[in-house]
Amino acid sequence: MNNLRVELSFPAQLDEIFGVGIKKSGVHLDQSLIEDIRQMLAPVRREADKRSRRGNAGREASLKNGAKGPTETTIGRIKKDLMVASVETGADGSVTLVNNTGSVPLVDSSGRASGLVRISVDDDTREMNVVRASSLDDGVLWEASLATGSLIQVALNSGHDWYRKAYIPNAMNSPLVQSIEYLFYALAQAEINNTNQELDVVFEEFRVEVSRNLRKLVKDLPEPDVDG
Repeated sequence: MNNLRVELSFPAQLDEIFGVGIKKSGVHLDQSLIEDIRQMLAPVRREADKRSRRGNAGREASLKNGAKGPTETTIGRIKKDLMVASVETGADGSVTLVNNTGSVPLVDSSGRASGLVRISVDDDTREMNVVRASSLDDGVLWEASLATGSLIQVALNSGHDWYRKAYIPNAMNSPLVQSIEYLFYALAQAEINNTNQELDVVFEEFRVEVSRNLRKLVKDLPEPDVDG
């Protein structure tokens, strides 16, 4: 538990009781002493556990969509200096992506999407640069998303193991969270700025492979407790 550290100190006169030898190579506690110590610490452990639960619940809540946090403020301020693609909407309702490969159709005049970019229909996040999704196709961790207002976003998969085990537990560490969100935002923007229908499968396979490897890498990390 991050909220509890216990130190047990004893004088040299008690070395024999704790099984400490001349080499000081270890401590060997009698089982009855272990139980006594466990009972003494029970109230402290319960309180620490409650704080951990509240903290994780707060961390997850802080990552909900709709919050104009430091990440959004920074991206909004310096976006004009970033290398990102632009989106153009035609008079007929068509939507075209203008990137390093040229003009790439996203939505035709009939409203049919090309499938190149995930289309977001959540009006609450239409002005957000980093959004959350409960799931993404193929279980990927991140994916570029086109908001209703023709804004290229990055959607993070809140159901992915890496998101739950590595991202949420650090949500109260603002500089770290910002850095992570900048990374995924930059990855998504770089993909969109350099893709077309022919290259789309390459970027898709890249996201799938990275996401699968990350899921395996965090397999042994503890599950965050977000109750309370």
